[in-house]
Amino acid sequence: MEPVVAVVKQQISLRSKESRADGANSKLRTSKPMKKAFTLIELLIVVAIIAILAAIALPNFLEAQVRAKAARVHADFRALATALEAYASDHNKYPPDYLDTGNEDHKYHGTFLTTPVPYISSIFPDPFTIGKDPMVISHIQTYWTFRFDADRDRHMPYDAGRLGYTWAAESFGPAWNGKWQSARYILTGTGDLHIYDPTNGTTSQGHLMRTNKGIYTGQDYVVREWGWNR
Repeated sequence: MEPVVAVVKQQISLRSKESRADGANSKLRTSKPMKKAFTLIELLIVVAIIAILAAIALPNFLEAQVRAKAARVHADFRALATALEAYASDHNKYPPDYLDTGNEDHKYHGTFLTTPVPYISSIFPDPFTIGKDPMVISHIQTYWTFRFDADRDRHMPYDAGRLGYTWAAESFGPAWNGKWQSARYILTGTGDLHIYDPTNGTTSQGHLMRTNKGIYTGQDYVVREWGWNR
């Protein structure tokens, strides 16, 4: 009798262990994480967030580029101002411009400051014209320089010398809109005033200019009729 009872107890014990093992396996199966994919709505939300961030960041990036180029132009202007004054000290006049030479390639006029005496080490390229169509702006890929001479300009409708200007250097600035006005016309009020204003960021479409009086901001701009000084 006792052997039978022992066998029954052994079977009951084995079934109990199997039951506990099945329960544990069941818990493992139910606790295993399920794979989940993004829904279409979630993807659209992510795309919308990225688009909003790009719309905010892009204008700031473009404005930073414009400000960096403007800072470089002003640094070049300071070097040009020193070179022009040094040239004038040696020659008792400023370097010739296109009215003297008949050559509208302003890079050519920069050579007067590099050879034979290097008042500047090299001709500065205008950063606002780099990458533009060379067929359109082949003659303004460097800064424009002008000299104002009372003897030469007294019969011209844009005698800036009468206003106290002796020279001007000009960058195209962020104004690639076809509205180019040279310093001669801007300083004398015979042309439209297009001067870059850094407070407007990328919305400003003006030029950058420095004269013997300093950075030109349009402070003394007065509209005048053509031929006002005759």
